[in-house]
Amino acid sequence: MDEKKLHSLIDQISEDLSYVIREVGKRGVSESALDADDFQVLLSRKEFQDLVVGELYEAYFLPERHESDWQLLRELVTILTSARIREFVALSAVGGIIGRSAFEVLRAVIAQITTQMNKAKLPFSKRQPFQEMRKDIDGLEDYFRENGCARIVEVESSTGIPREKLYPLLKLLGFTHYRRQHACYWCKPGATPLKLL
Repeated sequence: MDEKKLHSLIDQISEDLSYVIREVGKRGVSESALDADDFQVLLSRKEFQDLVVGELYEAYFLPERHESDWQLLRELVTILTSARIREFVALSAVGGIIGRSAFEVLRAVIAQITTQMNKAKLPFSKRQPFQEMRKDIDGLEDYFRENGCARIVEVESSTGIPREKLYPLLKLLGFTHYRRQHACYWCKPGATPLKLL
């Protein structure tokens, strides 16, 4: 392969590549190291919402997917990350109305999706991924009722849920993923891996 031609082709196709790198070089990069990805915060950004939609789509829907599956997942994530739902959850938690709020809200959205699918007389195959998601959410809630933080291997072995399904659910539920000092720990909102020491 002619490397010179390849580099020339890459340069022709993506002028933005060099521009982005050049501009970041001019502006500089903040070197503040964070210990964790806080998905309660990150999910307020569209790119992370899209990430979770893609991960759920790949994990729960078989290869004969339909664009409506993507759209439903997009709506599910939009609802869960909306400011009005977050405000409702915060007020409910303070008032003691919803105890395990993230789990309950996610279950409520899934219930609404499956109920409306039933009313529209859609085949079981369309509801099945959402019912499977609901079952996995219940398993996660049971596990994290007893554990504030855990390594993904522990969650996977205890719940029987494969990690490709665990990752997007934990993100969607607003968990924190510690990746430095306490590497690979997932903590439910409000918990910290320091309690593990």
